[in-house]
Amino acid sequence: MQSIDDNLTEGILFTDLYQLTMAQLYFRSGIHEKTAQFDHFFRKYPDYGEC
Repeated sequence: MQSIDDNLTEGILFTDLYQLTMAQLYFRSGIHEKTAQFDHFFRKYPDYGEC
């Protein structure tokens, strides 16, 4: 069982410079309290061969 600190640390590792830059932009622009929607797109699942 993982502690809350472990889960937080793992989540931070999935954050990249683009996400940090966008968060800073929203905060400095004063729109950080507005509702936003983000989309995630990928073309297809990677082909790892048959199991």
